[in-house]
Order: sequence, then structure tokens, then C-alpha cells
Amino acid sequence: MAFICTIPQGGFRVQVFVASTDIGYDDVEPLNYKVAAGLDTLAGRSRELSFHVIEADGQADEEHTF
Repeated sequence: MAFICTIPQGGFRVQVFVASTDIGYDDVEPLNYKVAAGLDTLAGRSRELSFHVIEADGQADEEHTF
């Protein structure tokens, strides 16, 4: 397996408080990778930052979050 990086310059998409972009794919398996970062407001007006790498399996039609 080789990871192929495909991050374009300025390639982020913002949706409310979540930003995500494709970061690459597997050149052997039907797998695509994306990174997502989110900012959520919690009780007491504190904030939580989350960061996830998402693997999308096109053959099985599944996503796995790391």
C-alpha cells in the first residue's frame, strides 16, 4: 500500500463549525482519506476541538473514523 497525498492548496471546505478536505487515497485498495476538524460549543460556553481522519471504503460503502 502506498499513500498518495492529494491536498490542494486552499482546498478546505467549511460547513458550519466543521472543515474537511480530501488528503489522499490508497493506490491499491479502493480507499480514500479525508481529514475533518470541528469546533463545538459545550455547556458553560466552553469549546471542544475535534480532529478526525476518515477512511472511506468505496467497495464496501463504509467509512471508518480514526
